Amino acid sequence: MGRVISKIFDACAFPEFMDLLWQSVKLNTRSLTAIEEQEARSIFKKRINYQKVRIDEASLTALIRAKLKGCSGMGTTTFHTINFSRKLNTAAGNSDMKWLIHELAHVAQMEHVGSQYLVEAFHAQLGEGYAYRLGTKKHFREYNREQQACIVADYYIARRSGGSTEAYDPYIVELRAGEI
Repeated sequence: MGRVISKIFDACAFPEFMDLLWQSVKLNTRSLTAIEEQEARSIFKKRINYQKVRIDEASLTALIRAKLKGCSGMGTTTFHTINFSRKLNTAAGNSDMKWLIHELAHVAQMEHVGSQYLVEAFHAQLGEGYAYRLGTKKHFREYNREQQACIVADYYIARRSGGSTEAYDPYIVELRAGEI
């Protein structure tokens, strides 16, 4: 049922409307910085329309979710707007950049499957969650939306730190090919 509703939303340009609304109402959003875009391009290549991505580092939505979950940091991606509960301190290879890469994976999902990714990510949070084991599933698309984002973020850190990415490589190839 969620997929049907999301397809109707997509046909009515709901994601585009919401992007426009968020960017009109949320005056404190910003574009990706040069280093953020550079790091993202090293992972996603041309899979994301980087010019549409907006960052809100004082999102009320993310702050409320962080309080409800009892954590200090929360990120939520709604279409092209990434909502964070705190200001990011992104540098190549650091934990905030990994967090941003995770959220950008949701942007890539949205650009590929439409607003259906929201339903699937929410369902994943209620089900299998974020934990995954590489190699247990043959294809990237077989992992849930949160696991996919974690795989991408973990790949980023492994690649940036000079660690082995061999186990991640087939999944990243599929991500870049749009097989998500």
